[in-house]
Amino acid sequence: MNIETTKSELIEMIETIQNEEVLDRMKSQAQRLTEIDKNISESNYSIEEAELIDKIKEVVSKDDLIRHDDLYLKLLKEEITSEEHEELGELIDVLENASAERLKYMIHLSRLWNTTVQKVMKRLNIKAPKDLHA
Repeated sequence: MNIETTKSELIEMIETIQNEEVLDRMKSQAQRLTEIDKNISESNYSIEEAELIDKIKEVVSKDDLIRHDDLYLKLLKEEITSEEHEELGELIDVLENASAERLKYMIHLSRLWNTTVQKVMKRLNIKAPKDLHA
C-alpha cells in the first residue's frame, strides 16, 4: 500500500461520517497529527519523539490560567464566593494534573534522549510552570 492509496482510503472514510461532533474530533486529531508530521520532517525526530513533544507542548488553556489567577486574586483580597472557591480548587486539580502529565512525557523523552529533564526543557525551550495557589 502506498501513501496515495492510504490518503484516498482516509478521504473515503471521512466522507461517510455524518456526525458533526465526530468530524470535529477527527479534525482536531488530524491537526495534531499534522503538527507531529511537521516535527518529524523538520527535525528528524522519530514518531515516538514527535508525539511526546506534541504532548509536552500541549498546555492547558490560557483561559484556565487566567481564571485561576483571577480567582486567586479574589481569594487574597477575601472577595471570593464559595462557588468561586470551589471552582478555584477544581482549576488547581486540572492544572496540577496537566503539569504531572507533562512531566511524565518529559521524563520519557529524557530517557529516549539519554539526558536530563532540564536539558529536554532547554532543548524544547520550555519554562518551568508557575506555582499554583489555592
